[in-house]
Amino acid sequence: MFNLQNYQVLRPDGKAFIHFPEKSVLYGLLVICLISLCNTGCSRSFWRKQADEESYRLLVNKMTDYRWTLPRIDVTPSPYSRLYEPYDPDKPPLPPDDPAAHRYMEHMSYDGKIHGYEGWHKFGQSFTVENPQWLDQFGITPDQLSPSDEEPGEAPPVLANMTLTDALELATINSREYQTEIENLYLAALDLTFERFQFNIRFLGFGGEPSTDLEYESIPDGQNSLRSTSRFGISQLMPSGAQWVVELANNTLWLFSGENSTNTSSILSYSLVQPLLRGAGRKVVLENLTLQERIVLYRTRDLARFRKTFFTDIVSSYLDLMQTVQTIANLENNIELLEDQLDRLRAASELREYNRFTTRLKELEPGIVYPPEVADQIEYDERQLILIWNGEMTSEQMKILRETSDNPLFAAAVSDLIQQQTAEQTSLELIQLESRFVNSQNSLRQARQNYQTALDQFKLLLGLPTDFGITLDKSLIIPFQLIDEALSGTTEELKDSIAMIPEPEGSPSIDDYLEVADRFEQVFLELQRQTIDLVEIDADKVKTLVETRRAEANNSTNSVTNLPRLEQDVERDLRLLEDEKSSFDLEKERLKELKVQLVEYREQDSVTPELLELIYEQLGEIRQQLIRISQSLQVLQIGLRVELISLEPFDISMNNAVAYALANRLDLMNAKARVMDARRQMEVAANNLEAVLNVRAEGDIRTPVGTRPFDFRGSLSSFRIGLGFTAPLDQINERNNYRASLINYQQAQRDYMSLEDRVKQQVRQSQRNLMVLQQNFETARQSVRINARQYDITVELANSRNPSPNQGLNILNALDSVLGAQNQLIGIFINYETNRLNIYRDMGMMEIDERGVWEDPFYQGNSTRLGSSPPNLLQGPPLPPPMVQQNSETTSVKESSADVKLVSDLDIPQPASSQLKNTSLPTANVKTAENNETTPNATTQVRPFESNPFLDPSPSESTPAAHELSENTHDQNNELHSDRPSDSGGQRLDLQRLERE
Repeated sequence: MFNLQNYQVLRPDGKAFIHFPEKSVLYGLLVICLISLCNTGCSRSFWRKQADEESYRLLVNKMTDYRWTLPRIDVTPSPYSRLYEPYDPDKPPLPPDDPAAHRYMEHMSYDGKIHGYEGWHKFGQSFTVENPQWLDQFGITPDQLSPSDEEPGEAPPVLANMTLTDALELATINSREYQTEIENLYLAALDLTFERFQFNIRFLGFGGEPSTDLEYESIPDGQNSLRSTSRFGISQLMPSGAQWVVELANNTLWLFSGENSTNTSSILSYSLVQPLLRGAGRKVVLENLTLQERIVLYRTRDLARFRKTFFTDIVSSYLDLMQTVQTIANLENNIELLEDQLDRLRAASELREYNRFTTRLKELEPGIVYPPEVADQIEYDERQLILIWNGEMTSEQMKILRETSDNPLFAAAVSDLIQQQTAEQTSLELIQLESRFVNSQNSLRQARQNYQTALDQFKLLLGLPTDFGITLDKSLIIPFQLIDEALSGTTEELKDSIAMIPEPEGSPSIDDYLEVADRFEQVFLELQRQTIDLVEIDADKVKTLVETRRAEANNSTNSVTNLPRLEQDVERDLRLLEDEKSSFDLEKERLKELKVQLVEYREQDSVTPELLELIYEQLGEIRQQLIRISQSLQVLQIGLRVELISLEPFDISMNNAVAYALANRLDLMNAKARVMDARRQMEVAANNLEAVLNVRAEGDIRTPVGTRPFDFRGSLSSFRIGLGFTAPLDQINERNNYRASLINYQQAQRDYMSLEDRVKQQVRQSQRNLMVLQQNFETARQSVRINARQYDITVELANSRNPSPNQGLNILNALDSVLGAQNQLIGIFINYETNRLNIYRDMGMMEIDERGVWEDPFYQGNSTRLGSSPPNLLQGPPLPPPMVQQNSETTSVKESSADVKLVSDLDIPQPASSQLKNTSLPTANVKTAENNETTPNATTQVRPFESNPFLDPSPSESTPAAHELSENTHDQNNELHSDRPSDSGGQRLDLQRLERE
């Protein structure tokens, strides 16, 4: 053992004192202690923050072009994201573990005798792998979202009326794929920091990193000693391939018995090696650094292109859902129409069961005498002006009826009765419609199921759990609601009004009929007036559209091909609208006259059954005419509104589109650059075939063995210089690598050519699709118009006195045509918009703003078809404490609250076409080649770590809310969040959309 008594010395006066080693030895011990302290290393938090600062600074310097300038490079998700971890990033709590696997952290070996580490749980235990607070912004608790089986609980709240902007916002902060792309970019930057670091002065000597070894030796009945061996060196790799190393080594020995002597010696060694063949020159030495610099640029471009692809995928999925919603609505409307016709045929079938057939006959020929064979079954109702046949009609009776009179009106009525007798298809038609009705209901259920499945897939794309309830805003498909709800509601009320008219068999009073007439006048006529006004509003819009198209045709060399058809259709619609307005005025006058007559009948007090039958029939005719007018207005409105649906213009020629793509496709730029990478790799592989020839210069200087560790003497130094040569004989592996590099170079060229051809093919195909879809959309307009008129005519014929023998089949065909035309219209619209997204993405011209939204008027909210107006400001709730059990060593999460603003409220500048966006971002600094001074880059207006766009409405100054959130965030964010950009700093989406201002 070390004993201070060994250092006691007696003075001449007999007193003892302790003798310590000389000062030089103490200095050596001090150096050894300092080196030992350095070897303990810095904290994990220090290294994380240092890595972040270097990587983010490096990434910003790569964003030298507006086409790959990124608004977010921060790997830390938004605090409102499902992916965010509200814990100390360096010492997070333990995540949930599989119980069967967790026991091996506590006991190992087959008998469990080896105990695991007992301090794991000092970090705390988390109950979930996702952010435990991310549901707070929606007012949802985890129990509501995933209730237990024992306690089902209430139905979870639903995020209602999610717009496309909301979906993009949620996807930006919650998408796992987006987060992975950002992390891949960050990891590439980390690799680059190491490649750059290799050319810095490094703390590496001949023996590696600085080190200190202490060894105490005790020999029984012998000497006790303490030995210290320390090394400290630095080295640097030069771009030429040369490498120099300088190292200081010290060896100190303390003997604690005998004479208690101390011996120390040091050596300062240096070496310089310069390769002349293999591994020589910047071409070879700087290749890894060059490649990694370029890889970071590739990753930056990849993320920029991913944002375009990400936007396209989300919008395409959203549009597909909208198409499904509209298809379901069309199918529901088709089923309603089918049900109406079913009710009509069922009523007609019931009349056939009574063997009573009727037909219109305005006047019976005077003095007509029926033969006795038919006299008992035929009669004429003078009040209702109908000819009635009761019972079955034999062929002999048919012949007798035809010969009864030569009067053309009577002959026509008899022919109609005979036709009704011979038409046995009523029951068949009813069966056909009922079969179609049942099949349509099955189709509707399947469509709804498919919609829910697609909605779950959409949630996964957004990064949301599938049990997270959402409903989509339907504003985007409002133009495809071709019939106004007020108009369709009026039609339904008119159909249901049959129950309002008292039947004559109940002996109603004149006052009862007067009340019905007043109801018709006050309610139905007013509703009809309003629906006419709605159609006239649409007609005015279409008139304006026609004038606009005419002006475009006059001012453009390319004539508008659909203008003649549009003018013709609109002219016919306006003429029919005037006819229906006249019919409405006529029915209005008829109703007034009927009310006057009813008042006269009441004053005369002479009500007969025949009079009641007449009043009943007149009210029924007025009602039927109002229904006809309403249905005709629906057809007119369909024709007018279908003209108001427009496609977003695309007028770029195929050659220009291909040229844009070849100049702006980021992945094509990367593929082109990788050809050069392969060419350089070929040179590196060729260099490895050469011999090793190195010039080496090295030496050292020592101290004499004694008590002075820094007493270096020139007499104890040496210097050596020489050449090292290795013959290139065993080169099979190098030969194979070189040959492979030649093939890789050829493959890279072919890959680039293939991608270039695919880019051309994608753009050409999308451009052709757009041109064809534009024409098909115009055809679909006509199809909707034609099929709407076809259905209207078919229903009118079916309700006539002389229906077609194939009326059931005609109705089915008409309904199928209407449904197909409606679905085709929305399908072409969605397909066109999807192709427009694809071609702008494939041309590289899709500029994505900080919110993740394409800088296009249709998606920037300038078009009303996007849906809702910008949401109001929402107040972000304070973040509650994390759901984690921690001890005092675990950092708790501070609460934060801030006024947060939805991204749709932000003012986003218009895209720049030929230069970088002019923002107020701090300028990235670059060194000029002339004077090696740091100067602002005049063309790169990019701030390295821009403030959060969701918390900073103004790009030039930060809001107090943003400052408050930054101050209250966990210290892991305080270090870098004020500098690092982020797509989302925090926002709150209400469950029920706030009332629009």
